[in-house]
Amino acid sequence: MTAKTTAALRVDPEWAAVLDQIGSGPQPNFTSVWDVREAVNTQLGPIVAALPRHDGMLQTKHQVTSLDGTVIDVYRFLPKALQANDTTTPAAADLGRAVVMNFGGGYVAGSAPSWAPAMADLAERAGTQVFAPEYRIAPEHPAPAGVEDAFSTVAWLQLPQSAAAFGVDPARIVVGGMSAGGGIAAGAALLARDRGLSPPIAASLLRYPMLDDRTRLDDADPLHPYLLWTQRQNELAWPAYLAGSDSVRYGAPGRTEDVAGLPDTYVGVGSLDLFKAENVDYAARLAKADNNVELQLYSGIAHGFDLAVPGIRLSREMNANEVRFIRRF
Repeated sequence: MTAKTTAALRVDPEWAAVLDQIGSGPQPNFTSVWDVREAVNTQLGPIVAALPRHDGMLQTKHQVTSLDGTVIDVYRFLPKALQANDTTTPAAADLGRAVVMNFGGGYVAGSAPSWAPAMADLAERAGTQVFAPEYRIAPEHPAPAGVEDAFSTVAWLQLPQSAAAFGVDPARIVVGGMSAGGGIAAGAALLARDRGLSPPIAASLLRYPMLDDRTRLDDADPLHPYLLWTQRQNELAWPAYLAGSDSVRYGAPGRTEDVAGLPDTYVGVGSLDLFKAENVDYAARLAKADNNVELQLYSGIAHGFDLAVPGIRLSREMNANEVRFIRRF
């Protein structure tokens, strides 16, 4: 897939001010997937850590067995408003919604603990409990390991003992993620459909998801200077994740031809994002296959903008749209 930008690029004024502050310093010279991992972890750490903290947020760690027998950690974030008598369980009568949210990192970086402030912030804003799987990343664990980890987290929450312990309605589980985590969520929705998960996943929340390894920009494309996740990073991360496997059906959901029968899906992406074209294409194909889909295109803004500057108008708008979507289920 070749993404093309033909018109003059519009930059949101608040984002332009951020770019002025950042400046136009030298770009990192990425030569390996390890360079990508180091850069992503170094850059995202302080950004995520600076997100608002919420009093009384309960965080606990649990273990889930994935499809191949690997045991992964899953972190639960429960807002104080949902805690009964400040204990570890919601009110007994509240069998409610849960969001399984997958962290970002280009499939090769990040972790659930490092993204904990973002997960807790979503839980607080949406008024729902969030479960963040420590899904396995590449190159140590290529596709479809991460997708299977996310799917297994949903299946675990649907078990009678889990649903009862956490106050989860098995029919009200939303699967989401940001960036690569959005790709993990999209792959998990496909896997759940193909395996006949019952009840099915209620909805998918895809925040600028990383979906298609075929995305390329022309060398002269004016979008290049605005990319926070660059084409070079993309070119190094995707082969490490797919590793020449035949698992593109779940590893690269943008390649999947059969997208019928998927849950209601929200896709949000900025117009200055490398993933814009693949996100718009995926949403269009979902709609053509008679799925319910909501696409929000945020004009003049780049990848990860909501984390970098959560206080600007478009970040607040994206956050509000996600909360509204989650609360439908």
